[in-house]
Amino acid sequence: MSGRKESKQLYDLIKSLSGSEKRYFKLYASNHVMASGNKSIELFDQIDRQQSPEEDVKGQQQKISRHLPRIRQYLYALILKSLDAYYAENSIAIKIRKMLNSIEILFAKGLNEQCLKIIKKAKELAALYELDTYIYEINTWEINLKNRLNIGNVFKVRVALYKEQDLVLERLRQTFDYLVVSGTVLALQKIVGNSLPAQKIKALNKMVDVQLISAKCKGSGFRVSYAYLSSNAIYASTSGDHAGSYLHRKQMIELYEKYPQHIENQKRLYINTHINLLGDCKSLRKYKECALIIEKIRGFNKRWPETEKDTNEGFFQTLINTSIAMEEFEKGPALALEIDAFYKKHENKVDRNLEVLAYYNLCVYFFVATDYKRALYYCNKVLNYKELEIRKDIGSYTRVLNLVINYELKNYQLIEYNLQSFSVFLKKINNKNRVEKALIAFFHKLININDTKEEIAAFKLYKQDLGRIIENPKEKIIIGYFNLMAWAESKIRKTTLTVIAKEMNWY
Repeated sequence: MSGRKESKQLYDLIKSLSGSEKRYFKLYASNHVMASGNKSIELFDQIDRQQSPEEDVKGQQQKISRHLPRIRQYLYALILKSLDAYYAENSIAIKIRKMLNSIEILFAKGLNEQCLKIIKKAKELAALYELDTYIYEINTWEINLKNRLNIGNVFKVRVALYKEQDLVLERLRQTFDYLVVSGTVLALQKIVGNSLPAQKIKALNKMVDVQLISAKCKGSGFRVSYAYLSSNAIYASTSGDHAGSYLHRKQMIELYEKYPQHIENQKRLYINTHINLLGDCKSLRKYKECALIIEKIRGFNKRWPETEKDTNEGFFQTLINTSIAMEEFEKGPALALEIDAFYKKHENKVDRNLEVLAYYNLCVYFFVATDYKRALYYCNKVLNYKELEIRKDIGSYTRVLNLVINYELKNYQLIEYNLQSFSVFLKKINNKNRVEKALIAFFHKLININDTKEEIAAFKLYKQDLGRIIENPKEKIIIGYFNLMAWAESKIRKTTLTVIAKEMNWY
């Protein structure tokens, strides 16, 4: 591995650490120093102060030691060991893996009684959290150990353990089958969006075992039941059955409350279940329940600050859309500040796709709130992202919004320039969708209209044309991101977009 790549990986690892993880590393490293002195902590501090991986690499770092590559490798390994120790008390899986290491060592040394004692502890812990893959491995060690020991009824003991292994494999098989359904649906979601058109649902039904998820769950315990409910919720949501999705996600939360030990061990999954439930409540217009779930999720972030980065990225998307549906426009500036602060805090650690989408959704939020200046600010923020090629669809939809916002602000000269820029962009990404091309043609006519009656007539013709285009499910996807039909209707009827959006059940 090249020194530059090694240096970049070490930089990324150090920058990913939280404040408490850094403090723990310092304590851990002070007890694990090299003979040459604590050069590793010195290098750690120097890299932690850097603003980029390339900054001053050949200068300050070389002063630390002539053997920089070796110290860099040692530091990388030391950080991973400190993280392993840091999370050992909080991660059940890490605890059991450490116990398995001890079992293997004691077995090799022939210390059978000590080995059996740890096997018993590990098995109880794995059973409590239904970690079947670990139970299978622990049972294998127990079988090997009891084959070695001279105990009575060895045949019955072995048969009982083999039966237990068979039950473990059956639970793993059931869980895997449900995960296959979930994975297939989620993969299709990424291609065609969250809510599938009718013909896509037929295609989906050929790809997944619908009978498996429609039948009553045969499994017992938490993990099989959770996998069953989760696969049903994902399938229902993608099929547009928000009532079904809502029901299954409520049952998932009830399941967690029945087995509370899994909440602490699966904080992120537990919070994400509430975030998905919030989306279902928004779709079903259960706004009172939405408010309660939002308050609950914010409480989770205070209770488990270590989950904030991972869960807030998804939470913000749903929160913005829910705030639009609930018409909580007075909260917009505070919400925008919260999102800005979050992405500034986690600048180098976030999913850029979700960051771009959050700012796009803020743009829509402020547009619906008729705060066009703020909408334009977030529109430009999205367009200025260097990583925008990651989401070319959002790049296109943002340019659609850019035209509409500037029309509302009466920036007609700017629209003319943006129309040319938009056409170039569509050619560059090889976009052949008719929705965007029809909008560009419409705006070329619209900016030259001065009469109100003529303007309304133009919007009526555009709406009819758009209605024919979006009969094609592929063309209709944009409506989920910004409903051009609703906007056109609001201009025809000279009313607010929120009134039309409610009638059309947008959001």
